[in-house]
Amino acid sequence: MTALLINLSMGAAVGLVLALSGAGGGILAVPLLVFGLHLSMVQAAPVGLIAVGLASALGAVLALREGKVRYRAAVIIGVTGMAFAPLGVMLAHRLPNAPLMVG
Repeated sequence: MTALLINLSMGAAVGLVLALSGAGGGILAVPLLVFGLHLSMVQAAPVGLIAVGLASALGAVLALREGKVRYRAAVIIGVTGMAFAPLGVMLAHRLPNAPLMVG
């Protein structure tokens, strides 16, 4: 029961940061998943990405409705992320958790 309450409170904290700031959830989610739930970095990263990705998608849809999307910036960030994702996956599989958390 205690572990469930800790997990729920960590999830609520990350959700609150995402809701209030629109960013920073990934910075909090992955360390909390690694240290709080004892997941490996390889397991925690996709979970954090799903949470942050869903929040970002919702924010993008709301911004699209209001005409506040900066398309050029979105394309630059998206292309850069896709280009470097294979490098990140390779490093995540080869490095231990400690250097990845520092990075």
